[in-house]
Amino acid sequence: MNVLGVDASLNGTGLCRAVGGVYHTTVVQLKAGGDRFPKWVQVLHEIMNKVQMVDLVIIEDYAYAQHSTSVTALAELGGVIRWELSKARKEMLIVTSSQVKKFATGKGIAPKNVILKEVYRRYKQDFNDDNAADAFILAKIGQAVFGEQQEPLTQFQSDVIRGIQKNFDITKFVPSPVPNWE
Repeated sequence: MNVLGVDASLNGTGLCRAVGGVYHTTVVQLKAGGDRFPKWVQVLHEIMNKVQMVDLVIIEDYAYAQHSTSVTALAELGGVIRWELSKARKEMLIVTSSQVKKFATGKGIAPKNVILKEVYRRYKQDFNDDNAADAFILAKIGQAVFGEQQEPLTQFQSDVIRGIQKNFDITKFVPSPVPNWE
């Protein structure tokens, strides 16, 4: 199953495309200030380039408890991403921030530096950007939903996946052929 993890952020959107044990992770860095719409075009361009051979896009849901001036802009960006993926007829799986954190660390609440450490400890993936680490975890969740994870799941990871599978119909998916990313 070809999956794409998307961690939308106003300063750098993390993307991780995965097929089997091959992971391509990038962060679309955005400059602070200025008009946000051209920045979103840049993010959408990167996402749409990566979803062509993807069966499922896994997106971290909005952090509803967050209260700041950037919440509206982040919700707008998330809505634009979902709209474009919907127009492209791409299946989306929306997972909560606490599910991402629990899958990565065993706890539903965890600081960014703990997630970075756990990703390195468990998967030997050394990211210097939390958006990249979150996108990687989202891709791992997507693989695990289909039983295609590369390593055994811990009990807490299995709990997260069972919770997601209760509300997601995986029987409608036919895997795409393995793409040539070179």
